[in-house]
Amino acid sequence: MARLVRPTGVIILALLAALEGFILIIVGLFLAALAGVLGGLLFAVGGSIGGLFILFGIMNFVVAYGYWNGSGWAWIVGLILAIIGVIRALLSSWTGLISLLTNGLIIYYLTRPHVQRFFGKAPALTPPPPTPSFVPSPPSTPTSQGRTRIRCPKCGSLNEEDAKFCKTCGTKLVP
Repeated sequence: MARLVRPTGVIILALLAALEGFILIIVGLFLAALAGVLGGLLFAVGGSIGGLFILFGIMNFVVAYGYWNGSGWAWIVGLILAIIGVIRALLSSWTGLISLLTNGLIIYYLTRPHVQRFFGKAPALTPPPPTPSFVPSPPSTPTSQGRTRIRCPKCGSLNEEDAKFCKTCGTKLVP
C-alpha cells in the first residue's frame, strides 16, 4: 500500500508540539537551576516543578515524532490532550478563550477524514469503478426507414450498414 502524503496541518501540529517541548525543557532546566541556587524548601519544590516541566517537554517531543510519522497512537494522544485542554479552558476564566479555540480547532482538524486516513484511523479511499464511455447496445439497429445501421464498438456511433469503417473514429467495423 502506498504511503499517504503528510497533510500540512499535521506538519504544523508536529512542529508546534516540538517547539512546546523545547520551551518546556528550557523552563524546566531554568526552574531546577534556580531552585539549586536558592536551596532549602525552594530547592525541593522548584526542583520538582522543573522536573515535571522537563518530563512534559520530553512527552511533547515524543508526540511530535508520532505526528510526523502518522502513528495512530499520536492521533489518540493528541485528541485526548486537546479534549483535556478544552475542559481546562472551560473551567478557567475568560482568559482560557484562546486555549478553548486552539484546542477546539485541533479536535476539529484531527477528526477530518483525510487526517484520520493519514493516521490509519479511517478506511482508505477506493477508486470508483470505471464507467463505460458509451452505453452498449446491439451491434445493429434498424432505422425508421427500415434500413439497418451498425454501431461502432469503440465510440458507439451509428454507421450505415455497408460502411467498412466508423465515420466518427475510423475503427474498422465488423458486420
